[in-house]
Amino acid sequence: MEATDIVDFGVRLHRFIREFKDCFGRLEPAERAERYVRGQHVNLPRKSMEPIADEAGIEPRALQKFLGGQRWDDRLMTTRLEQTVMRDHAHSQAIGIVDESGFAKKGDKTPGVQRQSRRGAC
Repeated sequence: MEATDIVDFGVRLHRFIREFKDCFGRLEPAERAERYVRGQHVNLPRKSMEPIADEAGIEPRALQKFLGGQRWDDRLMTTRLEQTVMRDHAHSQAIGIVDESGFAKKGDKTPGVQRQSRRGAC
């Protein structure tokens, strides 16, 4: 990977996340969403809340509050994601595969561990 690829990734990631900013209602949660997603792509020894928040230059509690209690329009977000995938992968022979191969979470004390609700799951 070249340095220009890394810079280009940051620009493309920013554009992608901006497509969802109205799903959050306010600018602050949209910015925290971008900081969290960027933190997942930074070379950190641990991808927990504190190192991600430190890397982003914000308080860990602010990021925890965003993940644990921030409300967003999940229907609009799902619709926007579907539109984005259809637009970016439009081809007469394109197929889509959804694979939820995540591991079951245990416990209930860590932010993000509790079971996520599924609306309209196929």
